[in-house]
Amino acid sequence: MMEKWADLGVATAGAAGALLGLFFVAVSISIGKIVAVANLSQSTLQPITLLLALVVAPIMLLVPGQSTQWLGSEFLLIGVLTWIVTTRIDVTIYQGITPSDKRWGYLANMVFSQLATLPLVLAGLITLRSGEVGIYWLVPGIILSFVKAVLSSWVFLVEINT
Repeated sequence: MMEKWADLGVATAGAAGALLGLFFVAVSISIGKIVAVANLSQSTLQPITLLLALVVAPIMLLVPGQSTQWLGSEFLLIGVLTWIVTTRIDVTIYQGITPSDKRWGYLANMVFSQLATLPLVLAGLITLRSGEVGIYWLVPGIILSFVKAVLSSWVFLVEINT
């Protein structure tokens, strides 16, 4: 039953692991500049959290003989933890932004964070309630989390060095 999801798990976990490693390299190259900018060092935790969730959650698809109840519980736990960490970071940064015009721009970033993390929570809830059909909610979560993590990483790799 879950075997058909194995390729998604392997591909996602592998890609996320590679991007996580590259992100650590990008941060280490620019660490002096990152620490010098307010809230930027705290912002590094967000792509790390998203990419780590993209490593761990898909690996759960590879556990042999696992029930959908266990899988749903694991997705829910990973999703809620990811949502809490990213939301807390967003709220802390938002509260520290002083010019009101920049606050509106960051609100869009906060909405993007929600769109990236909540599908994993939904995948957990729906898998718990309705079985394997809930796994389909991983797909938008995976795609949006990858996009959010890559865009955030761009700041640490390119924009901070220009």
